[in-house]
Amino acid sequence: MSSISIQLKLVCSDAEAAKQLKDALAAFDSAADRKSSALAAVFADAADLEQIRLDGVGSRAEVVSFDYQDSAQQGPLTRGQLQAWLELGVTFLQYEFCDSQTDYRLTEHHHGLMEISAKEFKARAVSTEVPEPKKVATLAKQGADSKVAQAIQRGVDVNAMIAGLPLYVQVISAKYPLPLAMAALAKREIDWRLSVHYAHQYIEGFLEFPALKMGVMLQDIFQAAGPDLSQLLRHEAVWHLLLVEPKAMAWLCQQDSVDLDAPVLHGSLTDEPFGRIQPRSLITREPCNCGSIMYHINTADPGFYDELARSVNKIRGNFQRSDIDASVTLLKERGAKAIPPTQLSVTQQLISYLQGSEDAPGLEQLIEMGLPLISKLPAGEHPLAMAAQYPPNWESKISKISELLSAGAKNDHWNSPEGFQETLLKYVFDAEFRLTSQQTEDRKNASKFPAEKHIDNVLNIFAHPLKHGLNVSHAFKLYLWNGRNHLHYRGGLLGAVTLLLCGRHSELRPWCVPLVRLLVAHGAAGNTQAEAVDSSTLMWASYGSLQLTGQWQPVVSAFKKTSKASVLERLEQRQASEGEDAIDAQVIQLLKAPTV
Repeated sequence: MSSISIQLKLVCSDAEAAKQLKDALAAFDSAADRKSSALAAVFADAADLEQIRLDGVGSRAEVVSFDYQDSAQQGPLTRGQLQAWLELGVTFLQYEFCDSQTDYRLTEHHHGLMEISAKEFKARAVSTEVPEPKKVATLAKQGADSKVAQAIQRGVDVNAMIAGLPLYVQVISAKYPLPLAMAALAKREIDWRLSVHYAHQYIEGFLEFPALKMGVMLQDIFQAAGPDLSQLLRHEAVWHLLLVEPKAMAWLCQQDSVDLDAPVLHGSLTDEPFGRIQPRSLITREPCNCGSIMYHINTADPGFYDELARSVNKIRGNFQRSDIDASVTLLKERGAKAIPPTQLSVTQQLISYLQGSEDAPGLEQLIEMGLPLISKLPAGEHPLAMAAQYPPNWESKISKISELLSAGAKNDHWNSPEGFQETLLKYVFDAEFRLTSQQTEDRKNASKFPAEKHIDNVLNIFAHPLKHGLNVSHAFKLYLWNGRNHLHYRGGLLGAVTLLLCGRHSELRPWCVPLVRLLVAHGAAGNTQAEAVDSSTLMWASYGSLQLTGQWQPVVSAFKKTSKASVLERLEQRQASEGEDAIDAQVIQLLKAPTV
């Protein structure tokens, strides 16, 4: 028994047409040769009609209704199915789809080939007026999703130029999400030659739809693209979605006109918006020399699948690793080759260095090639920011950042209190950043973190902003958490390090004394206030989030007992209440030592 059940309510042109349709349905249910029936085209697979089961066929006046099961039907009705019903005399149609296995449900209403609202279906009245493209562009800016979708369904020219850009770009790049309008666009013929720059945003928008609907929409857009299909496939973002949609990938691999070995444009798997894509690489800003899709898959670092899964699961939550494996197999069966780029740019060489590739150049070679250390690359990213993104694990990221800083790299934003809190402080101390940078098999050993091993890199990283004017007495605002436990801290770096981040029972305890020496050398003082802030009076957005690992209560409980006190007072109180601690004793001695 199929898990797919469908209910249809069909409104014919008159009662006689409804009677004829009811008789045709009754004859189809008992027919020995269903393929010759005029109803064959209304079902999902005209070649496999024996598994169709009709039930409850009835009519009243001009309305015919019935239920049926069809395992071949996957989500919405296709344009071909709607055309078949139209030819059988159906003017209005209500379609209810249910997959009991996944509990995916869908209800659609149509007037001929046009999707309409439930209200219009009930009234049997649909406006045929086609709005002006300029008016639709205004509606898109206002976020009027349903009105824009209706206009597209009623035939507004989606390729009409408005303020120098086609209407479909106005919809895709609208400030507010327009999922209904995006779904309507998938069924229209878009002239991508007018502006292919936004294709990635259009494809990415499909992630907001149920998986069953997404594959169909991908096929719709590929078919509508026609000769522009090859241009769409230049975007890596399109391939990312295809890799998790094997059915759409299978359809694509069947198209003889598709060159699977063509170079693709780089995209990004970060949470940041892609921005406008130009006909060149997002990363290098150079003409498309980024290699084929199989080259990207073969050279991707181990975190590629995890990153792709995260970007999909954030919305859908039903990603399967086997989906990517199935899509890659389809590409290989189709004969896709791993074609490398014709020439690696400095940016690509930097990425290779950051990922630790065997044939990657060293940092000195990169600098000789023209790698900028204090300015951004042509793609708009700073080498230091890339060092926090591309290395495969936390240890590599910290090491590469330290190497770049030692070589003279500088990022003014990182040296400001706000920038330091957002970047370096998070990269070094945030357990969430550290653990998500590890591979799955390494996370089991997270509690055995070898802090001593990384102290040199940590000191080098912290010394950089201190040498370039970072005020150690600045009152940093930190939201420290572990599971459901949380603490809002306000105070200088000295208090955060000695009492919490590297305090007693912290897994980062070995960093405490070396960091205190560094901070004291740059003006940190024991009389600096360290405060536990009442969370009910906070502006949450101003507090930087840092996850702590290990036992929460031993690390934090003593700090929370006193809402406000100096760093030195808190250390001495802890020595008295919890017993002598050798590291705290060294810190107290450093803080009490006379300044030179």
